[in-house]
Amino acid sequence: MQKKINIKKLNNKPLYEGRSFRLNLESYQQIITDLDDQEVGRVDIERGIVRHNGASIVVAINNDEKLLLIKQYRYPIDKLNFEFVCGGIEKGSDPLETAARELQEEGGVIAGKLEYVSELIPSPGFCDEIQYLFLARDLSPSSLPLDEDEFIEVCYFSLSEIEEMIRTGLILDAKSIAA
Repeated sequence: MQKKINIKKLNNKPLYEGRSFRLNLESYQQIITDLDDQEVGRVDIERGIVRHNGASIVVAINNDEKLLLIKQYRYPIDKLNFEFVCGGIEKGSDPLETAARELQEEGGVIAGKLEYVSELIPSPGFCDEIQYLFLARDLSPSSLPLDEDEFIEVCYFSLSEIEEMIRTGLILDAKSIAA
């Protein structure tokens, strides 16, 4: 028997609000119906939900067909991490503007061509973050100051080198692997 699920939101309790995300305790009811809209079940659910402003990821390729990765320490995992340029979208900002700014800040370059590619949803089970993926070409040196907590090394690798880094576990960052 095929079923449909309808959602009835019940409660939303804010627990934390930061610069780029909020944590809410949300409750809702899943109402399960058959194709004739006859109710066949009902489930009450309560869970912590991260409401995120989103992020922009940039895959930047230079004239030698090398891809720009940044190497930086990530406190939550307590290790150096290789990843594509990425930054959180501030409230009211545009993903494309964020991508251009982050490329300049973290990568030290601007793109003559910056195009939207796709969207990623990294953790839909508890977070509504959308990561907007962009491709940058025609790179020129330019920089903006890094955030005060960022210590970044810019590196360039061929696609085959990046594939090997993924295979050997040197790149573990999911958004970079997906990109």
